[in-house]
Amino acid sequence: MNGHRPPIGVSDQPSSRFAISIYSYDAPTELPRMTLLESEHAGNTYPALPVRTGENVLVSFSRAEAQESIALPRMQRLRLEPTPRSLLR
Repeated sequence: MNGHRPPIGVSDQPSSRFAISIYSYDAPTELPRMTLLESEHAGNTYPALPVRTGENVLVSFSRAEAQESIALPRMQRLRLEPTPRSLLR
């Protein structure tokens, strides 16, 4: 990432792809080193954004070609590509 967004009107799609996996869990587990988001059990201070309560979820982000698996039941798996003007390359 060079910090410069492509100009308006560019239509070339970046070649990178990203994998997002959403897991459900009930107990702590050994996790690999990667970008992870984990449930935060706190009150919703922004009611315009619906928030699920009473669930423990873990979301992993990685480049699609380097995705590691986690020993948890997977609820959902997404393979995303950046938009033409995205800073993600």
